[in-house]
Amino acid sequence: MACQIQKNFLFVWILVMLAIAAVLTLTISGCSKDTTDITGGPVANAPAAVQADASGCVDSDGGKDTAVRGKVTAGNSSYMDKCADPFLVEYYCENGQAETQNFRCEKGCDSGACK
Repeated sequence: MACQIQKNFLFVWILVMLAIAAVLTLTISGCSKDTTDITGGPVANAPAAVQADASGCVDSDGGKDTAVRGKVTAGNSSYMDKCADPFLVEYYCENGQAETQNFRCEKGCDSGACK
């Protein structure tokens, strides 16, 4: 009886580990760029808001600015830059669509921006 319980526990534990591995793989896929490749440091005098492009997509931080938490609005949907520590999920406009890219923050991520 105890042996059967141990086998069941092991089976459940393996399933949980596989689920965690799948979530992590999906979360960090496409995270090859480092924040220094994009900004080289904090952006001074970043615009408070960017005018909507012809298609109506708006990015409050002006694009792929990892030092500033931004909000993208496209159509009826809005997306805020967010942390999946140590990664930043950065939203930006491309061809009138809201797109996303993950960046590894060297010093960690806080409140939707790299530290």
